[in-house]
Amino acid sequence: MMYFYFYSYLISTSAYVVAKLAIPNLLKNGPKSCTDLAQLTGADEATLYQVMRALAGFNVFDEVEDRVFAVTPLGEMLQSDQPDFLYYWSLHFGEDVFPALPHLLNQVKTGEQAFTKAHGMPM
Repeated sequence: MMYFYFYSYLISTSAYVVAKLAIPNLLKNGPKSCTDLAQLTGADEATLYQVMRALAGFNVFDEVEDRVFAVTPLGEMLQSDQPDFLYYWSLHFGEDVFPALPHLLNQVKTGEQAFTKAHGMPM
């Protein structure tokens, strides 16, 4: 179970990346190849494929053919037009919260806020 906790940061960071690249939106009308997604987003195809495969393992995407992905109902929650705001939540975590996490040890030791250390201002 502890391994899952370690991997959860990787999963949520990967969800941020695909939301930021608007990949769930790009898959709204049907599956696309990783080559097409990389071209549409300006991403490195090999690395994007690794992220897509990792998220497919957590049911965010479905690899319907070799290197071709569809969005699942779970992945649809990361589309920017969904009413539950998980797209914006993923951006908040990816851009505001996650950069502060490496400073948590310093906060525990010194009391200096991790968010302030990461961003130069309080949350």
